[in-house]
Amino acid sequence: MRWTLRIRIVFARHPFAYWACVASFALWVAISVNSALAGAQHERESWGRSEAVLIATHTVEPGDLLADAVSSRDIPIALKPPAALGALPRGATARQRIAVGEVLVGLDIGPGDGPLAVLPDNWLALLVESDNSPMFSIGDSAVVLAGGQIIAADAIVVEVSDRGVVVGVPSDAAGPVADAANQHIATVALSANPDRGVVVGVPSDAAGPVADAANQHIATVALSANPQRR
Repeated sequence: MRWTLRIRIVFARHPFAYWACVASFALWVAISVNSALAGAQHERESWGRSEAVLIATHTVEPGDLLADAVSSRDIPIALKPPAALGALPRGATARQRIAVGEVLVGLDIGPGDGPLAVLPDNWLALLVESDNSPMFSIGDSAVVLAGGQIIAADAIVVEVSDRGVVVGVPSDAAGPVADAANQHIATVALSANPDRGVVVGVPSDAAGPVADAANQHIATVALSANPQRR
C-alpha cells in the first residue's frame, strides 16, 4: 500500500526515526511485562503472608458474650475479609448469629450489651407487654400488629422478659408501636423466613382464605398459646 511505502522511504532517509520507534516499542513491551510480573508477585505474596483474625469456636446466638467464644488464627491475607476483626472490644456481644468457624467482622458485634447488642443502627427498642414471651428468642424476626393491622413489618426481638418482649423497629415505625404498646393493643408475632416459608395446618373451612392470602403473598403466620393443644 502507498502509506507503507511512504513510511519505508521516511525510515530509509531518517534511520534515527526508525530506531526511535523500535526503542519506544521495546520500552512499552518491557513496562507491560514488568507490570504483569509485579501483579503476579503481589498475588503470591498475599497468599504467602498471613494476618491474625478472630474465628468463632462454637455457634454464637444474638446477645451472647464473645470473649469465650472466639480464638485468634492466622489466615492468608487473600482470604481475609476487609472488615475482619483482630481483637475484641471489652464486653463485646454478638449482634447476630455466628456459626462455628466464621471469621468475625465488624457487623457481628453490637455497640453494647443487652438490647443494644442486637439493635440495628437507627432503630429503636420498645417493650410490648405479652403473656407469650417464652415463645420468643433474642434475634427472632417479628412483626408488630395493632387493631388487626401490621404497624411494623420489620422488627427484631432484642430482649425477652417476664413482662413481655422488647422489639427493635425502624425509627419511622417507633411512634405507632409506642402508642399501641401504651394502649396495650400491640401484639408481637414471629415472622416466617421469606426464603423458606412454613407449612401450616388449618380447619377445612379456613383453607380457602388462607390459600388465597398465601398465593397473594400477604399471609403471615403467628404463634398462639392454645391451652387445648400441647
